Amino acid sequence: MTFANLLTQTLTHRRAAPGAVDAYNNPTAGHEDETVSGRIDQASTTENVDGRDVTTTRLVLFLEPTVTVTPADQFIDNTTTPATVYAVDGAPAPIQGRSGVHHREVPLRVIAAS
Repeated sequence: MTFANLLTQTLTHRRAAPGAVDAYNNPTAGHEDETVSGRIDQASTTENVDGRDVTTTRLVLFLEPTVTVTPADQFIDNTTTPATVYAVDGAPAPIQGRSGVHHREVPLRVIAAS
């Protein structure tokens, strides 16, 4: 089984598009979307009971090494209803193999279920 066979989720990779402008030629937060294959797994879950009942879940996204990710990017899982939007929550890490970068691991957090 290859690593690509483990990337079973189809996600929308949304990244900021430099140079996007509005009708008045002001810079805007434009974006570009591309479809990527990945796998989102739970890295850990903790419960904060210091005065409130909050559960914090850390997620990690596994991607092919050819996908370029920045800390400002978002990923959208359209297979859930409603769609779940994730934000990159830290520095994406290239994981080295014997002959170069094997894959990328991207820390995520849920920001919306739209």
